[in-house]
Amino acid sequence: MVKYLFVDDTRSTNPASPIGAFAALWTGFNCLVAKPYLILAPLALDAFLWFTPRLTLVSIFREMIGMMILPPNTDPIIADQMKSVLEAWATFGDRFNLLSILGGFPINQVLKAPGMTPMFNPISILSIFPVAIRSVMAARMPVENPFGILASIELSDPLQVAGLWMMLTIIGLGLGTLFHRAIAAGVAPGAKLGTTWRSIIHIILFMFLLFGVVLFAGTGMMLVIGLVSLLFSATISMLLLFFGFSLIFWVAVYLAFTPHGIIRYRLNLFRAMAGSVTIVRRNFLGAIGFIVLALGIGYIGSWVWLLPPEESWFNILGILGHSFVSATILAASYIFYQGRYEWGLALLARQNA
Repeated sequence: MVKYLFVDDTRSTNPASPIGAFAALWTGFNCLVAKPYLILAPLALDAFLWFTPRLTLVSIFREMIGMMILPPNTDPIIADQMKSVLEAWATFGDRFNLLSILGGFPINQVLKAPGMTPMFNPISILSIFPVAIRSVMAARMPVENPFGILASIELSDPLQVAGLWMMLTIIGLGLGTLFHRAIAAGVAPGAKLGTTWRSIIHIILFMFLLFGVVLFAGTGMMLVIGLVSLLFSATISMLLLFFGFSLIFWVAVYLAFTPHGIIRYRLNLFRAMAGSVTIVRRNFLGAIGFIVLALGIGYIGSWVWLLPPEESWFNILGILGHSFVSATILAASYIFYQGRYEWGLALLARQNA
């Protein structure tokens, strides 16, 4: 009788599948339930924006709007559309608070502020980079609270505004990085994270690089679209516009986990960007599913948090809900990224064994 001896080949089996999108969200929820102190940062920022004096740019906005004058022979339909746009921007200018930059200044949420027509902005896909601390009051930009009308400080010097804008952006990104580190530490207790200053510097470089590329590409795209619209047809220009927004979308998707690599695994900027691209490429459907789910929850929630009037104490419920949900989504993103990153390392180690 011949006996066969079967030897297990550890290279023949792959590591267990990494955590999925829904499981990551559920784990993130449990993490926040166990460590509710993680919502203190968004709570503090919302309280700050709700009760401190506003930094307004009313005169600058009115001057800009006054420069947008259409020729007398403009088509009446276009004139009416332009009038609606200018009225919306006037409302926005009256409400704008420069301190909202601390909360990341989410464009798609600002467009749902009271007095403005709710709409979705395709550029809001860049909000998948949740580096700054998310704030419902940064989106709402209140002009009053339960104690009355907020005091305001008018800024009219463009150079002063530009300097403050830059300073507040850097401060917001720095505070957001600290919030990320707190969430990452809560998700992976005992893990060695990136050092504070190194993480802050790399995050600031990443966001300025990202928005610089988007601004440069967007300006060029709009110039090309305008030229095509004049020389050819509006249909072709709309197709180019769709292509441009699609390109921005996919760049944002593939780089979505860059901050996670910088903070959780101490990667430098370019290694973190490459790692994010690799994780999305290897886990395409899972990564897309998680990003769409997170954006959907955030978008739907943003409507709910803005329901109470800004002068009502019921806003506290919206602030609490927003703080908990935004922190849960951020924690879930670290759980999702960590699972996919460790899974990729395990696959690589097994292949090299």
